[in-house]
Amino acid sequence: MKVRPVIYVLCLLLLSGCGEQPEDRQKEIPMEILKKELEKKNKVWVAAEKTQIEKYIERHRLNMKTTPNGIYYQILEKGIGPAINEGDKVTVSYEIGLLNGEVLYTSKEKGPKTFQVGKDYIESGIQQVMMMLNKGDSALIILPRHLAFGLTGDYNKIPPNATVVYRIRVLNQ
Repeated sequence: MKVRPVIYVLCLLLLSGCGEQPEDRQKEIPMEILKKELEKKNKVWVAAEKTQIEKYIERHRLNMKTTPNGIYYQILEKGIGPAINEGDKVTVSYEIGLLNGEVLYTSKEKGPKTFQVGKDYIESGIQQVMMMLNKGDSALIILPRHLAFGLTGDYNKIPPNATVVYRIRVLNQ
């Protein structure tokens, strides 16, 4: 019967030892160090994505140009229409896929897309490339994730952090 007080004392000692000790607390990371670490990680991700894109281009024997911010594009067929400018309303047929060849969306399923260049909600990379095209042009475009759907994807078929491949034909302007 005298064992009970010993058990109570042991339980109290164990419980009191389970509390958070100052050395167990997570140390705050200074913002400058955190920023530098994130920049390092981002450079690694960007380099890996660039390598994946270049392997895709090599595998498909493409002759693509690159913009300063990392968009890859190739005019597949030159149209005879006027150049596209910011503010122009355009209609495009499209196929949207991933570097692995998976096709996610097409205008055959959803119909052509109409938008105002530089004004409507559409991927920033597509907005930029549209101003390098003419009516009737057909182009292959590879958008790095930061100019496509970014960290979140499209909450449907395009996954987070996806590099996206577009085939676009400018139908109307």
